[in-house]
Amino acid sequence: MMNGGLFGSSVPEGEPAPHYLAGQLIAAVFFYLAYACIILRVLYAGVTGGSLTRTLIWVPTLLAGALIAAVAAAAAFAAGKELLDWGGGWEVSGSNLSAALNGAISVLPPVAVIMALTPLFIPLDILLQVPRLMISDIRTGIKALDGYVRERKLQTRLTGETIVLAVEDDVYCAAAILSFARLQGLKCQHVSTISEAQGYLRAHQARIRLVILDLFVRVDRPCDTRTGKEWLLELGARFPREKRPFLIVVISGHTDLLGEAAGAADLVLQKPWDPRRLEEFLRQRGIIANKKSEVRSQKAEVRSRK
Repeated sequence: MMNGGLFGSSVPEGEPAPHYLAGQLIAAVFFYLAYACIILRVLYAGVTGGSLTRTLIWVPTLLAGALIAAVAAAAAFAAGKELLDWGGGWEVSGSNLSAALNGAISVLPPVAVIMALTPLFIPLDILLQVPRLMISDIRTGIKALDGYVRERKLQTRLTGETIVLAVEDDVYCAAAILSFARLQGLKCQHVSTISEAQGYLRAHQARIRLVILDLFVRVDRPCDTRTGKEWLLELGARFPREKRPFLIVVISGHTDLLGEAAGAADLVLQKPWDPRRLEEFLRQRGIIANKKSEVRSQKAEVRSRK
């Protein structure tokens, strides 16, 4: 395609043909070898069940890197050839180096076509995930927020159904709960408002076995300003404790404000809370397998800013 005239790749007038074509050939070989490696990497991710989406996100960057490496390789070969000529007493010409670079750059048209066509072979559902995944990979520099994002990603790697619903609007505390659940092998869904919690519980009531609830959470709807305490009372009225299909654990920095609502909870923990106490409680209730284990990453008490 490059040498057949389709992209006007004939040697320009005034350019030393051997050096121009050599630069073109070297750049082409390097780029297509790199492109083949990229395709093989994508196929490998698909066959092994790896993250094909995340692999494809890097394809544009890898293609650009392959092009830069191809031109650099052609320049390096051309410079090396001129250096050998100089060492052997042969004539050294800057036009030869320039011709090799121009030849390498001449691969840009077909490469541009390849780079433009490659996304067409990526499934649309994966392309639509690219912006969200790229945004989620950005580090904010805020330790609590980055820790929360990391725990959300780690949760997606757990197998099985989601059986824990965490209702917490503080990212530091939410990350601590997600980390605890992950280390115990419990898949957890986190929401930050009561309206979200109610909607999720309604849709997945059959499989939820544990609700972890804070008393004061964010309000996302002007018509729904319920606190965690008010929702706890609603759950207590709708699901009597002896017939309720899930446990309710309240973790709050203001447990003294629970009042009569405390009777609707199966366990109340004051922030900062001890993960070992929650672990033992869940083991007794059969949520966690009855075996000795420790929460390795939570040796210290979980602290909260609330």
